[in-house]
Amino acid sequence: MIRNMFASVALCLAATAAGAGEPVAPVPTPDEPLEGVITAGRLNVRLRPDTSAPVLGQLTRDARVVVRRVAAGWCEVDMPRSFGVWISQKLAMTSGEVASLAEGETLEATVLRSGARLRSTPSLRGAIVGECAKDAKLRALRAFNGWLRVVAPADLRAYVHTDYVRLGGPPGMAVIAPPKVGPGPGRDRSPASPKGAVPEAAAARIALAGEILSDEGCSLDEMRRALGLLEEALGAGKPGDKVDARVAARVRTLLGKLPPSRWLELFDEAEAIHRREVEAVERAHAEPLREAKRALDEAAPLEYAARGTLLTPAPGSEAYRLVHGDTLLCEVDTGGRDLGVFVGKFVGVVGETRASSTPGGVPVVAATHVEELDPEAPGGI
Repeated sequence: MIRNMFASVALCLAATAAGAGEPVAPVPTPDEPLEGVITAGRLNVRLRPDTSAPVLGQLTRDARVVVRRVAAGWCEVDMPRSFGVWISQKLAMTSGEVASLAEGETLEATVLRSGARLRSTPSLRGAIVGECAKDAKLRALRAFNGWLRVVAPADLRAYVHTDYVRLGGPPGMAVIAPPKVGPGPGRDRSPASPKGAVPEAAAARIALAGEILSDEGCSLDEMRRALGLLEEALGAGKPGDKVDARVAARVRTLLGKLPPSRWLELFDEAEAIHRREVEAVERAHAEPLREAKRALDEAAPLEYAARGTLLTPAPGSEAYRLVHGDTLLCEVDTGGRDLGVFVGKFVGVVGETRASSTPGGVPVVAATHVEELDPEAPGGI
């Protein structure tokens, strides 16, 4: 797994000095991490130690994190298990059927190529949170829309601001009252939500999407990311589950707050991007198309074995008939190919001509090519 080089350099170079006479706070190290407790109601978790870095998700008050380093006002923490870490199903092969997994179960997934990217949402617009080497082993939790949600690898890191983290002892020690017991050992599930409340995992994604959408200057890429979070919130259950009505209602409310003028701006931006992409494709293929046209213009004209109006086969025959006016010019043997699209049209037939197998019969053309011609062109054999 490749970590962000600049984030590590920033953390290594920065240092904080304790004031004289003040208690010495515990200091985590990569080999001896500490447990941290979130003290803010909602705290952004970022990809890098920078307020402009992409937000990977949010943690709520009393959530626990494993803190590896503290420097320059940021804690480097293990990627929270509750966060979505996704890899394209094209880049990983699972050892079984993901759709059959029960809650809390996982399957081994093998990465198929080096440099396969892990993303924060099941979308190419999701932030890249890391990369995997070929043949790396991951644990798949579920599949969604062509993506696999996997357990975050042990060396995947994220960043939270130190102002909202209270450090304690080594991970596992009781720093605060423990959360309510979940459904069972090894199950990655939030405590049960109060009746009528939106499940916590979905609520966190909806809240983050709302934060993005509330910015009147959010770009189209940011809008895509917000919609990806909402899509993930709607699909937070197991495959085949019905969408939670509470989640759907919250999503509808959020989207309804975006003014029509902002939707129009985003559509205009999307149309401009599409137009630029089409122009880029046209530029890329313009020269090959010109070369192909020149080749066609310079190619020798086809030599037709016959030209005329194509009619359906006579009763008891499989050969099409080619006529000019009332004159039957020849029969057209297609080798079983259907020429129905040319019936009733003036065509040219390319192929070898052979004599009729019956005395006095018309010749037969074994057609290798048939194309529609200008009706004004002269017909005949």
